[in-house]
Amino acid sequence: MSARQRTLLHAALGAVSGLVAGYAALAVAELAAVAVRPEASPVTAVGGAAIDPTPAGVKDWAIRNKVVYGNVQTANATVPIIDGVLLPQR
Repeated sequence: MSARQRTLLHAALGAVSGLVAGYAALAVAELAAVAVRPEASPVTAVGGAAIDPTPAGVKDWAIRNKVVYGNVQTANATVPIIDGVLLPQR
């Protein structure tokens, strides 16, 4: 196995492990929110923080078309993947 293949394998494994860890943490946080206060769920909190400074017309359109939920889920997937790829490197 060449050095390039090994690097790509480590990056792919890091991305997968980051994604799994990120969604495991999100699942635990969602379960904790259900037990304590459903309004405090991470998806709701991040979506609220993203949509609050938005103009009213755009906000209504984004909520009606589920754009906010899709963007929050994309961020919830992208950040752990980047972390998984970049953090294990020495």
